[in-house]
Amino acid sequence: MDKRIIAIIVVAIVVVAGVATFVVLQNNRSDVKYDDASFNVIGRVNSEGSGLYIKDNLVIFGTGSVMPARASNNVPFFGKNYSLSTDNKDAWGGLIFGDPGVSSIQHTQLASIASSVGLKLEAYKDGQSIANDTLYYITNLANYNVIHNNDIINGGIIWEPQFQRVVQEDGRYEQLALTNDVFSGHTCCIIAANHNWAQSNHDTVVKFLAGYMDAVNFMVNAIEKGGSDYDELVTIAMNATVLLSKPEVEDALANISYLYADNKDGDLSKLEKDISSLSSDLKDLGVITSKKFNNPDKFADAFVDDSYVKDAAAGKATKTIGATVNVAVIDGDIHQLAIHVAIAKSYFADYGLNVTLAKGANGGEIATLLLSKDVNIGFLGAPPATSNTINGDHILVG
Repeated sequence: MDKRIIAIIVVAIVVVAGVATFVVLQNNRSDVKYDDASFNVIGRVNSEGSGLYIKDNLVIFGTGSVMPARASNNVPFFGKNYSLSTDNKDAWGGLIFGDPGVSSIQHTQLASIASSVGLKLEAYKDGQSIANDTLYYITNLANYNVIHNNDIINGGIIWEPQFQRVVQEDGRYEQLALTNDVFSGHTCCIIAANHNWAQSNHDTVVKFLAGYMDAVNFMVNAIEKGGSDYDELVTIAMNATVLLSKPEVEDALANISYLYADNKDGDLSKLEKDISSLSSDLKDLGVITSKKFNNPDKFADAFVDDSYVKDAAAGKATKTIGATVNVAVIDGDIHQLAIHVAIAKSYFADYGLNVTLAKGANGGEIATLLLSKDVNIGFLGAPPATSNTINGDHILVG
């Protein structure tokens, strides 16, 4: 539902002594407070697009099961159609996996795997003894170089295109599964915009999303049909991700579903449900620590605003002289390729926008740029967007 329509009273409350300024939106569901630094989720970027890798000496492929099995005991890592149950416990028990960080969607997925097979999930400490009832993790293994230089892990989970670099360039590792196989359609990256800036610049946000949607449509068509458009897309991707080879880029593109919303009408209700579930999972993992957070559904409803992308999908963006929009993206992340496509093919310029890019190393850095208001819009993973907003008490719901 369009949150501009349901807001019936807007009251600005200004407090002193350095405490943030809040805007209170009272509606028929709850009171919502957005501070001056808060941002909203205004669109999707992609679903899926990560992979699980494992050392090749630990796994047997195609012996007694279509699923990969643990070499030491021939227990499959997955059941039929990549299902996970306690039947797979002995395949995962005692392994040490790397992930990008505790606030990443990949860490949440690793926790889900541990829970599904009946294992505890614990951070690995150097030199500790290994128990078979536990799946261990080491965080901050977010790119090929740090994974390649780590001699402790047995495997890991990482996003594209770094996943392709690991399985294609590091001879120690094999592909265990794609997250598409295990968590089909899961929420990954989102588009976020500063709450106050977006409300004051609604037309500019709609223009931006319209240009972005044009880029996504070009990409989806190019990946599906191939030809010169696909060749152009691969070239843009190689320039955006720098060190990747053409085969790595092509395999990464095949593993990612590029989106701008849940459907062509711009609806984000599925994303809203995913954010609610994600916030609960992050709280269970100890990532979310705010004592003021107690209602995932109400938070997600306040956090996700699909009014802008619905207007863009409805063709309400005008192709007139617009404004400069400052956007933060994760450096070299192929998930966020559509922003580079939109710039390269002048889709933003078609709507009169000048888009400038700031780059961060991970979603946490993008969240910091958004919260400091150094940028208007940011592309980042749903977990760091959610955890930074909740832990900073930037959006409070009654």
